[in-house]
Amino acid sequence: MAGSSPSSSPSSSSSSNSSRDSRRNNRDRDRANRNRERRDINQEDQDILDRAREQELRDRELQAQREREQQDGDRRRRGEQPQEGDAGGAGGIGVPEPPREILPRKFAVPRRRMRVVRDWMTSTLSPSEAKQLRESFLPSFSDTDFDLKCPQVDSSLARRFKDLKCPEMVKAEATEKTLKAEQYKVLDVARPLLYLKEQMAEGELQNSPMAEAVDVALRLWGHTFHGITANRRENLLKVSDPKFVSLLKEPKRFKAKQCGALFGSHFIKEMVREATNDQKLRNIGRPAGQSSSFKSRYPPTSYNPRNSASGYHRNGFNGGNRGGNFGGSNNSNGGYRNNKQKSSQRGRGNGY
Repeated sequence: MAGSSPSSSPSSSSSSNSSRDSRRNNRDRDRANRNRERRDINQEDQDILDRAREQELRDRELQAQREREQQDGDRRRRGEQPQEGDAGGAGGIGVPEPPREILPRKFAVPRRRMRVVRDWMTSTLSPSEAKQLRESFLPSFSDTDFDLKCPQVDSSLARRFKDLKCPEMVKAEATEKTLKAEQYKVLDVARPLLYLKEQMAEGELQNSPMAEAVDVALRLWGHTFHGITANRRENLLKVSDPKFVSLLKEPKRFKAKQCGALFGSHFIKEMVREATNDQKLRNIGRPAGQSSSFKSRYPPTSYNPRNSASGYHRNGFNGGNRGGNFGGSNNSNGGYRNNKQKSSQRGRGNGY
């Protein structure tokens, strides 16, 4: 009996260790199950929120569409014609819809893809690589008058810029070349974005968050592209016609259909009209009697010291009295003759 007790002790300790391991494994398994259930619940909640946001966006779009249809119906009932540039008018290109509220979408980028994006941000492409990527997507447009290209300087203003031979214009032309080169690089970004937009225009992805992301990217691209166009306009106009730079801040001076030109014929006509109005205002504000014909017919009177000695000018104006002598020319001539006679008598008396 005494020899059997040591042999039973290891077996009891091993059984206790196995029971502890079993309990630990059960706890770990339960913890893992709870974490998995928690993640599933969080994912389900996130999916519910995403679907709710998508449904809210669709409801807002439908509401906005109903409002536009109601406004069009009210306009037709009143007998009004669609204005130029409206979405159903003859303008072709409708007025952009007001920006809808876009809910922020948070997302995480894995480390491996973050490194790729960082490398793209801190490196440049060779000309051959840039050309290959540029020609990967070649869109075609049903409207043959439109194409993806940088605005070109209008021929009339180009001749005007060449006639200005000054250092400021030389600097402006150098800046124009730099801005145009950067705008071409920004223009290349639109092609793949337009491809994605057309792929998502129909089907299940039409109202998906991915389609919304493409729209946001295109709008930001357009904002950057237009900003470079505005800088090019101001760079040239502030040298040639600085008084018309303020017109660049008014969007109504430009037409969307003339996006291929840097300024466009509509803006040039507006600039000429403003110049004509300024000239008319200067003519209206000119004082009466200051025209060239008046000056030639009535030359200004000259100062005569002989007349001023007696207090009179040639026209009979009395310098000593603002009222002058308005009695007629006899008094003024008589006074002049009396003074002349007195001076001659003094001369004879002195031996002259």
